[in-house]
Amino acid sequence: MIFGSFGSPRDSIDAAYRASEKSIPTDFRASLTNASGAESYPIVSFTWLYVPVKPNDAVRAKALANYLEWVLGTGQMSAERHGYTPLPTSLTPKVLAKVHTLN
Repeated sequence: MIFGSFGSPRDSIDAAYRASEKSIPTDFRASLTNASGAESYPIVSFTWLYVPVKPNDAVRAKALANYLEWVLGTGQMSAERHGYTPLPTSLTPKVLAKVHTLN
């Protein structure tokens, strides 16, 4: 990847998130593309996962919640080793709180 003067991928994505944080809705549907700030990489986005707001199957909802808890915990720790940038630190607890509403 080429980041030029934008620094590391993690720093530039964090900067784009911080520049956009106040405008991100509670369902996290937002674009970080062309976020303001000199440190924000211009072409950046989250990876999306669509989940039902009101699951029909409690067992599947629990399995999904368990998986997402792993993704947001242990999975985040291995993201960079696999070529991904973890979610910004201040965003992770917000997403995890939303995951807990699936149960």
